[in-house]
Amino acid sequence: MNKVLVVDDNVVNLTIAREILDGFEYEIHFATDGKTALQVVKDSKPDLILLDIMMPDIDGFEVCKKLKSDDTTAEIPVIFMTALGSHENILKGFDIGAVDYIIKPFNENEFLARVRTHLNISDMRSQIELQNKELEIKNNELNKSLEFKNHIIAMSSHEIRRPMTMIAMLAQISEKRCLKNGLDDVAKDCHEIRQLVMNATAMLDEFILTAKADLKQINFSPTLINIRSLCETIIEESKLLTDHEYNIIFKYESQHEKMSADQKLLHHILSNILSNAIKYSRDSIEIEFIFRTENKNGIFIIKDNGIGIPEKDKQSLFQEFSRADNVGSINGNGLGLSIVKEFVSLHSGEIEFESQENEGTTFTVTLPLYQEI
Repeated sequence: MNKVLVVDDNVVNLTIAREILDGFEYEIHFATDGKTALQVVKDSKPDLILLDIMMPDIDGFEVCKKLKSDDTTAEIPVIFMTALGSHENILKGFDIGAVDYIIKPFNENEFLARVRTHLNISDMRSQIELQNKELEIKNNELNKSLEFKNHIIAMSSHEIRRPMTMIAMLAQISEKRCLKNGLDDVAKDCHEIRQLVMNATAMLDEFILTAKADLKQINFSPTLINIRSLCETIIEESKLLTDHEYNIIFKYESQHEKMSADQKLLHHILSNILSNAIKYSRDSIEIEFIFRTENKNGIFIIKDNGIGIPEKDKQSLFQEFSRADNVGSINGNGLGLSIVKEFVSLHSGEIEFESQENEGTTFTVTLPLYQEI
């Protein structure tokens, strides 16, 4: 229920104001002088004050000045009540902080309209203040959450990845020793351990990259890079990460040898798409990896003849944790392409794909050849 304070030394005016406001859900307070008015404001904290100007002891202007100089009452709207034709008083009232005025003698409809209008404004201001406080609380909680995520990222980057790398290395060494000594079954187990650790490490890296992207912690640092060399490196690295038999046909269809890009991010973009092409293809298959230039853009095309993407899964392909229904037991977490799309956007580029289920998928990444370095 809104509280309204009416201040006037004329009892007749107070009576008329009561009669106008009666019947509405307002808690009405009255004062006949400025000193009492200030005390009522302090005790009841009204939502709106109707204030007469001409009063003994402390006039309405002085009361308004005191209210506006106090942080606890400064936001309470004040409507001055003044005699008809008193333009100077109206202007002075606005200068010291009044929001409106009502002319005496009162017109009931005008009186009610002005009261309702400013109570509605006061309510909206209170709601905004409450929402701001709630947002501040949520922001504080979010900041704490971000600090925790930062801690997890830092811990994952050093405390978790290092022992996993050591396990993979030891498994590889043990595999070679077992093969040398004819322990084929044990060597097979060591190989399986290494593959599992490498998959887990790759998954951890994707989670860390996703968290960094959410926290806007990915640094975009373009440099001038050799395109052919980068592509060939990615192809060679892919051979170490799978036991599948496949053939990558690399076609370099451009006169440009260099482009400006963030080498680390571009490496991740292309290696992720290529590894997906290998992972979701059949054994003994061919994959096309093409680079060409067009209209000052570098265009990377990776085409496979794998399982393809079902029509109903295409729209959500770049969303976090999205995986097509036909992947079965193939390892993955659905984060890779969402990260790729983020990295392509950082390059002011575009990524598109065409796919037919059971026939294959073609990804096309288009990036500007020249970035501001």
